[in-house]
Amino acid sequence: MKLAQIETGNVLGIPDGAYSFVRQGTSPADRVTLILGPRGVGKTSLLEAIVFAKECVGGYGPPQRPASLLRAGAVRGQLRARFLLDAEEQARA
Repeated sequence: MKLAQIETGNVLGIPDGAYSFVRQGTSPADRVTLILGPRGVGKTSLLEAIVFAKECVGGYGPPQRPASLLRAGAVRGQLRARFLLDAEEQARA
């Protein structure tokens, strides 16, 4: 399972928007994505959102409370992830 894209809205520590992890013309299996930036820009929050999305699809442990990902003062949020599955994963799905 490869993460292709994640979209956020009112997620704690992450600017609202779409974040793509697939570049046109490359194979996702051959790519490595680095998340870089200074302190406080949302790197850890983005990783936590990715983990949350993955755990919703196929969890290894108890689910995290969705409210823990909300920006302060927000009552609703959005987290949408698109994953790519290889042929074997598609057969099992």
